[in-house]
Amino acid sequence: IDVEPLDADFDCELIGGGTVRCDASDTTGATSYSWSAPGARSIDGASALVATFDFPPCGRFTITLDVANDRGDTDSKTRRTPPIGDERTPEIRDVRVESSNGLEVTLRGSARHDPDSWSWTIDGGELIAGTGSREVTFRFAEAGEYRGSVSASNVCGTSDVEVFTIDVGGAVDPDPEEDDD
Repeated sequence: IDVEPLDADFDCELIGGGTVRCDASDTTGATSYSWSAPGARSIDGASALVATFDFPPCGRFTITLDVANDRGDTDSKTRRTPPIGDERTPEIRDVRVESSNGLEVTLRGSARHDPDSWSWTIDGGELIAGTGSREVTFRFAEAGEYRGSVSASNVCGTSDVEVFTIDVGGAVDPDPEEDDD
């Protein structure tokens, strides 16, 4: 009797967020499947041909497929997931005043590598709109020069910080390139 040789094999794909789908269709000779993945928050189909894993939003993880046949033979294959999340550090490129209405100032940050969250602080300023976003509005008690900082971070925990100074409540020159002399 010719028996198909037992050979564990599988492929995985990132299907969104921290969700990875693995397919063992390339496995030969198996009658049972057992998936494991340290670090996975959940596994759907842990003993099926196709399994879906829910991982934290950042990193690379190890997935193992153990297979067996009716004769009691076993085989195993381990692979690493595709990268989950963008581990590149955000790079703040610019902090600028979008608008100023007396003692209320709207600031906007721009950055490379798509930060997921922004954290703004300005000594003497009260954040009144935009918590966690790239565009925020601060209110100040009086005109003056204020020092602040902004941090842009991603789900992988990497971040960049920029320190800046703004002038609040001063006269605004509508065309600073023109000189009235």
